[in-house]
Amino acid sequence: MHDYFWFRDDVEIGFVKVELVGFPFVPPWTTPVPGIRRMEMPSLESYTFQAQPGACQGWSWFSNNHGQTGTQDQGLMRVSLIDFEPGETGGAQYHMSDIASLISHLQINVNGAGSHYCTDDDLERRWFPHSVLRHTVYYVNGSNQVIDSISWVYDHTRGRMRHYPFCFGCGGIAEAYDVIFRPYIHSDPIGHMYDAGSNASWMSTLPKGTINYFPKPWNADEHSELWPDDNSDPFDGSPLNGNNEICRAAPYTLMEAPLLNYNASGYAGYQILGGVQEPLFYNDQTPTIDIPWTFVIDKPIDLKLINPGEQIIYNPEEAIIDIDGSQYPERTLVFPFGYTFKTVQGTHPDRAAVEAVDPLSTYPDPRNAPVPSTLGSTSSTYVVRAGNTLVIEPCVTIMDAVIVVESGATVRMNQNQVYGNYTLDTSPGGTVEYLDWATIEKPCPAECHGDAGYERKDVIINGTQTWSPGNVWFDTDQDDVLRIGGLVRVKEGAVLTIEPGLKLAFGPFGRMVVERGARVEAEEVTFTSACEQMWQGIEVWGTQDAGQLPVIGNTDQGVFIAIECQFENAHLALLAGRRDGHFGAVYNGGILKALNNTFRNCGADVHIPPTKNMHLGIELANQCFIAHNTFITDRKLIAAGYHDGFGLPRAPTHHVLLAV
Repeated sequence: MHDYFWFRDDVEIGFVKVELVGFPFVPPWTTPVPGIRRMEMPSLESYTFQAQPGACQGWSWFSNNHGQTGTQDQGLMRVSLIDFEPGETGGAQYHMSDIASLISHLQINVNGAGSHYCTDDDLERRWFPHSVLRHTVYYVNGSNQVIDSISWVYDHTRGRMRHYPFCFGCGGIAEAYDVIFRPYIHSDPIGHMYDAGSNASWMSTLPKGTINYFPKPWNADEHSELWPDDNSDPFDGSPLNGNNEICRAAPYTLMEAPLLNYNASGYAGYQILGGVQEPLFYNDQTPTIDIPWTFVIDKPIDLKLINPGEQIIYNPEEAIIDIDGSQYPERTLVFPFGYTFKTVQGTHPDRAAVEAVDPLSTYPDPRNAPVPSTLGSTSSTYVVRAGNTLVIEPCVTIMDAVIVVESGATVRMNQNQVYGNYTLDTSPGGTVEYLDWATIEKPCPAECHGDAGYERKDVIINGTQTWSPGNVWFDTDQDDVLRIGGLVRVKEGAVLTIEPGLKLAFGPFGRMVVERGARVEAEEVTFTSACEQMWQGIEVWGTQDAGQLPVIGNTDQGVFIAIECQFENAHLALLAGRRDGHFGAVYNGGILKALNNTFRNCGADVHIPPTKNMHLGIELANQCFIAHNTFITDRKLIAAGYHDGFGLPRAPTHHVLLAV
């Protein structure tokens, strides 16, 4: 196996991160049976932190030996980093071709020939499963600081990859590389004018386009916009000026990353003979004994350990759920709450495909909209064998998959809380139990999107308003819960008073903005999320280094006063400034006064960035006042990015931060 990149003189690569984003299939540590090639789960009990040096340090399972001998078990890494430098062209030290399976051992030459990145002992290398892996290339500047990154996904379970290995001898020479990872970034060296309305490739005939139709959530005018801002530069923000600056593809440009054969003349598992693509067989085997791998989920693996940052697990082409009852008598696999199970895309979906499932552009990142795979009829299959149970918890999304329930097998789910375009096939005689789970705290994330669940998309306050129970003009059902999908914006000079007993429930885009010269006062009010998705929080705009006195009537600073309120499930509950990095620090200086409040399960609670309260040339004390508040984390934070990967609550990165 060879991990190979096309480098350009104007690109500076820092490192590569490889992540497991599918089931960790590995070969069993047993004597092979003729006619059977089986992949299964690693030892669940072995999952531990591997304190190895460099890129090999991290959480992993022990592998199932992979046919190796020795006293050390190789660690099967969930995530690892690899050093990659321009000009590395390969050699025996990059090679891995083992008849057991395609598992990258991350052996990398960074200190000269024969020096291995992870360890000097080959038996202690860290490996990745024969599964679905995401590669991320990180670009750095001259100070080795990360500037940007680009990612793509390889599926090792699909098509001819199930017949791996393909090599003819598996020696240590370049011709023996049976698989090459070769990403290709479309680029136009003579410059490119963007056509935001076109999804055509950069390499297409005029008018050229780019896959950049996804909007940024916010810009200066609170409207979405298409990238890039400057249509004259093919590498937005990174001109090709010969100074070795970072060069990256335009946002959302189509990324091709096919798995190719050893000389990149055909797809993995094929060779070119006489100009014709033919299957490639290990050691000249004939098709009659060319046996594909069978992927078996034989242990009740905790899927929350996989890709916790996105809560997305990529479906294998076909997996058999057949848990070993002698070790795990309950024989139950759980698709966990909030996870998405999806099949890889063949190409990037076009605008029409995204709009078909998300016509109002309500997903925080439209790339996560549940678009069916562009692989067409190629879907994924899970087969639940007799005696096994598949539990699908609420808020799970399953895309492009068929679940076959064999006789004696059971699937348990609430059909009203599972989303996607999956199919349940019970024709072999299996059972599906449609259960009513205990009422979940809030609606599923899929129900956050669109306008149907909200009483108002945006609320603009221009004058003086008082909201009190039973007396809010847009509370259509009079339940004192104000469901807001977007923005509550209190304009300059306006005053909003929110009285005890009200609850403001925001959608994933939801936030409150208190402009310069505006004021909001809230007492015994709950600010929370409308569903199982975090909201943005409250911003109090100010003017950096401008006077904060008088507090009332100051047109330079906004004011937010909260007494005995609840703040729940916000990315950042209270910010004395503006979160839009487009403006930098010029909006710092807003005044926060928070007394006897409770902050529960927020990503961060209070942030007061640097500013000076200047009056007649004298710096006075900052007028923000944060006292006698309670900070609680008693559940796993809703957003995937805050998950610690082990099903445990994780406290905010800070409760009250007085820094940049």
